[in-house]
Amino acid sequence: AGTFFWYVSDYYPADEIALEVLAQDSTVTVQDTQGNEYTVEVVPEDLVYFIDSYSSQEDTAATEPYSAVKALVGDSLVNQAADQKKTDSNTWGYTDAPNNKALDSVDVTDKGQTFLYGDNKAGDTLSYQLYLEPGEYTIVSGHWDPWFASSPNNTRGMDFTVTHDGKTEQAGSMQNVGSTEVENEFTFTVETAQTVTYTMTALNGQAPMVSWVGVSGEEKAETPDPTAT
Repeated sequence: AGTFFWYVSDYYPADEIALEVLAQDSTVTVQDTQGNEYTVEVVPEDLVYFIDSYSSQEDTAATEPYSAVKALVGDSLVNQAADQKKTDSNTWGYTDAPNNKALDSVDVTDKGQTFLYGDNKAGDTLSYQLYLEPGEYTIVSGHWDPWFASSPNNTRGMDFTVTHDGKTEQAGSMQNVGSTEVENEFTFTVETAQTVTYTMTALNGQAPMVSWVGVSGEEKAETPDPTAT
């Protein structure tokens, strides 16, 4: 379905322009009446989660990228905060104990530059649990390695899985995450309302990392049990 999503560069002065291209399915360039150009990546209408993985803030209720996406999507966005830890009292969040984004040099207004990361050991995991209704969904996550330029020989590889309906599916693999953001994408079907787990597992001695996670899809009614009376 083309570009997964993004909002306008310099979003706030161009929010009305962004709304005009929501129905399109690719990255486009638009121009306002003053001749200023903006690059727009379209937010899908069926977006249900957008998580800006950034726990180094004390308050993760909102980040600039999250607020921009929520302004377009509205109340259909399930997560009412940019990021959070999963607990018994909520329905989504990261489940491991990742380290915070710790670099002062990153641009916190760029969803691709902030991140969570795990521990530097093979097999270490970084997971999100997300409550989903029955339906077909596509999960996409963004990843980059801010230390790649200074340590290019440190290979940061990850495997991805999605666990749902009593099974775990292989959802992708990255052999080496570098200094340019890369995305992992996987489509799956949820049969009954449940909590789905998206897991990133380190393939070598470098920690798993994630900058953002998005889920889009359409809910479907659960099929009635024909034997029920």
